[in-house]
Amino acid sequence: MKSACYVPEGRQGWWGGPDTRLRCRADDKVVFFSEADAQKAANRATNRGDPMIFYRGKCGHLHVARKKVRRHG
Repeated sequence: MKSACYVPEGRQGWWGGPDTRLRCRADDKVVFFSEADAQKAANRATNRGDPMIFYRGKCGHLHVARKKVRRHG
């Protein structure tokens, strides 16, 4: 079963405007409804220079996160 969702009130987005994106109550991350939508969001962020991937969280929702970079040595 998926965690409940909400739209934050009075929250500012990283772009400077109001953040009205749907968020998961379990982890407070933005929720995507399809793998295609999550992939598009990850691609847009990656193209801006912030490498991202999409994944399904333990909460049951699709999210995007920064790509983990392995550090050697």
